[in-house]
Amino acid sequence: MPGRAHADRNEKLCDLLLEKGGFDDWVVTAAFYAAIHLVDHQIFPLTVGVEPIFANFNQYCNRKITGMAPHKVRRHLVTVHLSACADAFDWLYDACQNSRYNNYQVPTGFAAQAKKKLTEIKKVCTKA
Repeated sequence: MPGRAHADRNEKLCDLLLEKGGFDDWVVTAAFYAAIHLVDHQIFPLTVGVEPIFANFNQYCNRKITGMAPHKVRRHLVTVHLSACADAFDWLYDACQNSRYNNYQVPTGFAAQAKKKLTEIKKVCTKA
């Protein structure tokens, strides 16, 4: 499936940058985007109550949700459908926001922590 393959590719980039050093902000970012693809792949296709199946995240947003930021929608979906990794996903989201928009110089150990959070999410998102 493309979602899982995309997650794997982003995780490989995360690992490469973590090993190389010096790009901790991008390690965090790559880990978060790997997590996005993992949770999307795990959650979709999705049936909500008697609603028709939503094939993917974009379809869910277009047909079900209006006016809410996509990351907020996804965080809600993770909380509802993948609660076991919701805290890790939220941590990665917050860390990515800070790394990308506030300060590219992340605290020592942050990149390794991002990789650990991604590993936690992978343990929950087991769909091949």
